[in-house]
Amino acid sequence: MESPEQPTLLMHYTNAEGLEGILKSKTLRLTHHSCTNDNMETFYTFNALKSLLKNKSYKEMCDIFEELSEYISQQLPQNISKHLLENSDDYIKSIGRILSDDETLRKLKPHLGSANIYSFFSRFLVWFDYLRDNEGIHWYTFSLSRIDHGKNYGFFAQNGRLSQWRAYGNYALVFRKDLLEKALKDKHEKDDVSYVPESVKYPGPDLKEISDDFKRFFKAQYLINVPDDEQKLQNKAIFGIILIAFVKHLGFEEENEERLWGMHINDKYLETNVSGKKYNTCMNFEELPIEKIIIGPCKSQQEQEDKEKHLKTWLEDNGYPNIAIGRSDIPYVGQYR
Repeated sequence: MESPEQPTLLMHYTNAEGLEGILKSKTLRLTHHSCTNDNMETFYTFNALKSLLKNKSYKEMCDIFEELSEYISQQLPQNISKHLLENSDDYIKSIGRILSDDETLRKLKPHLGSANIYSFFSRFLVWFDYLRDNEGIHWYTFSLSRIDHGKNYGFFAQNGRLSQWRAYGNYALVFRKDLLEKALKDKHEKDDVSYVPESVKYPGPDLKEISDDFKRFFKAQYLINVPDDEQKLQNKAIFGIILIAFVKHLGFEEENEERLWGMHINDKYLETNVSGKKYNTCMNFEELPIEKIIIGPCKSQQEQEDKEKHLKTWLEDNGYPNIAIGRSDIPYVGQYR
């Protein structure tokens, strides 16, 4: 649990234009999943599961996901619905199309008639592939960098992360996680629009570290005691998309990312760029729970002091007199974007 003395902090790094836009509009802009700075992150889990299904034996798969395999086997007798094992021809064709490998499909076929570790992950792939191609589902994220307790809390809370200064700009908005979650809850109750805050996971290529998340998906995907209707189908599908949206390659672990996540199934909330590509949706607040703004590394101490004076004046003129201002002690690291 968070203590009042040391709440979890979340930082959003941006440039001067981004900072001004957020504060003036009291709006956070969520980026469309196809326009993130890592265009392969959406497919990390998808491709890792394809690789596991192709290259591991059933025993190896059970060893990798030992707890999940046991959990599935314990739940099967009383909970699985017969209709999940029907229409297997279409299901097997879908698996074959995704894996594009006759030998892999031959290996999987004995396992696809019952809900075991292979059929669980293969169904996951089919759901994601189907939704991506046919349902017009769009999801959006707003990225923050989390400051965890016990991990140089004081240093990062004051100075930020070098990689983030280099990548995103020389200002960081600091939010208290508990207050941001409250603002999101209030917004959801008022606008009936839900945005999910969640920590990003950074598993290795065998995905073992997210077995607990797969357990949650297993419950949504399999443990159904009544026939499906459209809403249940959609709910199962949505959980699969949520899991995909919060998994990134292990190489990004240093970011310690926390995301706000939202999804739309039509174009109602979308904005587009000149080419017509859908790229963001906006989340408006009555008040943004910003605790502090940190000014990033500069070429000189004088430049940092000048930025602080200018920012202080700007905040007072624009209705933010109580936001604290800090300066990062990290040395200047080069030109920002």
